[in-house]
Amino acid sequence: MKKLALVCVLAVSACGGDDSSDTKKTTTPKCTPTYQQCVGKDLQTCNAQGVWVTSETCTGTQECVVIAGTNYADCKAPVTPKEEFESCTGTGQGTCADGLACGPNLVFGGQNDKFCYTDCTAGASACDTDQYCDAGMFGENAYTEAPFCFPMAARNEFCLFNDEGCPAGMTCTSIAGGQGNNPECKLLCDGATVGTTGACTGGEECLAGPYVESEMNGDVAKTCTTDAECTTASLYKCIEVTLDSAGATAMQCARRIGICGTAAQIAPDFADQDVELEFLNSDSGDTMCNVLHDDFYCPMPVGGTATIECSSTGFAGRYDPAIECNGFDDYTSCMGFGECGTFDSTNYECMVSADICVYYCTSPDGLTEETCGGGLTCQDAITPIGRPAIEFNEAGAAVECADDGDCSTGLGFTCDSETFSDGSFCTMPRKICK
Repeated sequence: MKKLALVCVLAVSACGGDDSSDTKKTTTPKCTPTYQQCVGKDLQTCNAQGVWVTSETCTGTQECVVIAGTNYADCKAPVTPKEEFESCTGTGQGTCADGLACGPNLVFGGQNDKFCYTDCTAGASACDTDQYCDAGMFGENAYTEAPFCFPMAARNEFCLFNDEGCPAGMTCTSIAGGQGNNPECKLLCDGATVGTTGACTGGEECLAGPYVESEMNGDVAKTCTTDAECTTASLYKCIEVTLDSAGATAMQCARRIGICGTAAQIAPDFADQDVELEFLNSDSGDTMCNVLHDDFYCPMPVGGTATIECSSTGFAGRYDPAIECNGFDDYTSCMGFGECGTFDSTNYECMVSADICVYYCTSPDGLTEETCGGGLTCQDAITPIGRPAIEFNEAGAAVECADDGDCSTGLGFTCDSETFSDGSFCTMPRKICK
């Protein structure tokens, strides 16, 4: 009987009888424990037995989304793809709409910002008819990781220091002194024709822009000690020219660049600051110079050696309606519209420097008095206008001060603790022609 029983057991096993115990030993888990997946709105987690179980059901507008590059998921509100030139996150397409790339943004923002753009590496055919393919700058200070499509600009509209983005014959340049790095398409004219109509049309004249261009001797800027060494017939004069961002200077033959526009008013001798504000807020539109999105520049003086300069008043102008921004480090919102600031320490908006044309007859260091033209004489202003003259030491640095005793009071310098945000310096008001 024992033998028969043994044969019977073997026979059952060999004949494919009940082998459930063997099946349990060889079953492969359906999933890797702790991994997650999405099934509709259900977020499923693989349990210790290797079985998918629903651990959470996304509610409302949330969707179950597998986290990119991982084996895990999360319930998230749906993300609306970002359109061209909107801020984005991620790499490749990132959070941008189909057909766009998410890349570094030094055009509209800081180094850590990104924006959506159309890659035009293959050529301008990738761009819309009202765009052009901007090669940008690549490397450490790249605009983007590749050439990108950017809108063509009209006159006085924001551009990318690329003349290709401007109407034919115009130049993309940052022309507005005191307005930050806000290049626009401008119509330049020959600096030798400043003070005349030049090549300008439509009633405009060739006026002096805020920057200088040096007279060249071959490929080298012509240095000088007096005006006699310069081509004065072409309006070149021997002046101190700043060479680099470190402040290095040299005496060179140079002249103001020419730019087509309308002459702004020359500031009068203000009785007080209230009168100055009334002048700035005039509806005439021509009381400020070098303003963004406009073409009012300072005229050339007639006769004499004194100069008319576009000078900061220390006031700021605002847009109507206001263009909101998010603090002093928000470079994106105000790109092309000045700089982000606040008038009440709470609400931030884009603002522009309120600069005016001042007929100065003393030099920026206050030590040289020039002659006025048009029968005017060099006198003290009733209310100091624009930036004051600054005292410099022998090393060429502005003289800092704690009180008037640190300044050359015999020359008229006093300690100024209000004009500058980075300290107190020895200054004195500049005289004007009146």
